[in-house]
Amino acid sequence: MTDIFISYARSTAPQAQAIAEALRALGYGVWRDDELPAHRAYAEVIEERLRAAKAVVVIWSAEAAKSQWVFSEANRAREDGKLVQLSLDSTRLPMPFDTIQCADMSGWVGDPGSPGWRKVVASLGDLVAGTTVAPSAAAPALPAKPSIAILPFANLSGDPEQEYFADGMVVEIVAALARIPSIFVIASGSSFSFKGRSVSPQEAARQLGVRYVLEGSVRKAAERVRITVQLIDASDGAQIWTQRFDDTLEDVFALQDKVALAAAGKRARGGDPARGRPADREPG
Repeated sequence: MTDIFISYARSTAPQAQAIAEALRALGYGVWRDDELPAHRAYAEVIEERLRAAKAVVVIWSAEAAKSQWVFSEANRAREDGKLVQLSLDSTRLPMPFDTIQCADMSGWVGDPGSPGWRKVVASLGDLVAGTTVAPSAAAPALPAKPSIAILPFANLSGDPEQEYFADGMVVEIVAALARIPSIFVIASGSSFSFKGRSVSPQEAARQLGVRYVLEGSVRKAAERVRITVQLIDASDGAQIWTQRFDDTLEDVFALQDKVALAAAGKRARGGDPARGRPADREPG
């Protein structure tokens, strides 16, 4: 069941994904257009989902203010009395939406206690009757199964172009971990909200609602790459595993899978302080 429809411009897709996941963690059913089926006309599906949703969250940005699709979806929600607005920047909202309350979420990185987010959650609580949500000021409850977030990797190559390689490593490691059914992994879009910010692993874990955080760095030279990772238990800040991977770029996907599977295996087998086992550290 869709409780909430999210409308946004393509440039803010990572923020839209982070907002969607935060709302799902509160117990809502959420839909956005990355879930469009391949066999149906997208306009037909969007109209159907808009009609079925109990609330429509419109994420305003400079691009969204110029988008006919966002304007149309916001106008339909306004006419139906189920519009909830938030802004990611200082862009002036188009008429008549500039006469309606809009939550300021500039710079939001998942903090459930921020005023803008609390305003959004309160409005949704009024519109989506009968849905039980967690208190807005509390951190999301931890999933029942082991949960992990892969934070943006540091690029140590000294070459700005390698930033894409470091980001790609995070995306692929998330994808590899997502294939393991016994682990709950946060989507890379939410993790990238911490890129370039000085946030402790424990604070990142609290905001994302996970117990474990994987940090890492990438150093690429010629056709070789060195990846260093550390797995942290955010419940007490303990580093429970660290390892360095040196390899060629002949099969980068196999290397990414190797890092992901090693992290998953160490968390499950030897690095969980709650089981009274020592941390597993690799030399070098």
